[in-house]
Amino acid sequence: LMDTERYALQIMQSLKERKEKINVVVIDFSYMAHVMSDFKPIQEYSQIESDLTNFRDVSKIDGTYWLRPADLSSGLKLAREILTNKTGNNNNNIIVVSDGNIHYEKYFVKAEKELEEFRNMGIRVHSVNVISSDMDDSVLIQVRKRISALGRGMYITSATHITDLFEKKLVVSDPAHFISDELLINAVVTNFNKVTPTPAAKTLITTGTGVPIVTVNSYNKVGAITT
Repeated sequence: LMDTERYALQIMQSLKERKEKINVVVIDFSYMAHVMSDFKPIQEYSQIESDLTNFRDVSKIDGTYWLRPADLSSGLKLAREILTNKTGNNNNNIIVVSDGNIHYEKYFVKAEKELEEFRNMGIRVHSVNVISSDMDDSVLIQVRKRISALGRGMYITSATHITDLFEKKLVVSDPAHFISDELLINAVVTNFNKVTPTPAAKTLITTGTGVPIVTVNSYNKVGAITT
């Protein structure tokens, strides 16, 4: 298993301890996207782990093995297609497990369009802090943070923090914004105003469940605290 796959399994191990009914699908993306493990209840963790262990992506083009940079947009597009065809889902989340080695002009621009689609669909996209050991991580970390910022999701620094998705505690949704950069929060809200940010708005702080608490517009001239 690759480091990203092991991290994904750690996240699912944490999810397995929850009492909520959780279904997961695991998608691999390199030069294109593949389903590694189709929709299953998280309680079937052993089978999911087996699916990932036995998955063999040839990732070969003209005799050359393709490892990185990865085409994130292909993975997001496949996830969108799968979630669109699923009925009865009203709390969908996508967790991107990547070190951030995604070429901006060639791949990330397309991924930004997919992230916009998810914002319009009300689906949150989270990013995991998988640190690269063989590349300049000071650059890659900015990509990882941008994924969660555009996805209005959490920037997950530990696999155990994934359980915050089910809590009312406050989390930093956009760690790359100058207002919330390096901001540490240890608080819980018990009440809030029900608001829906526009697609162009930036949610800086939300509850773990995704309720916007601090939001600014795209020009940083208007801010709203909705609690």
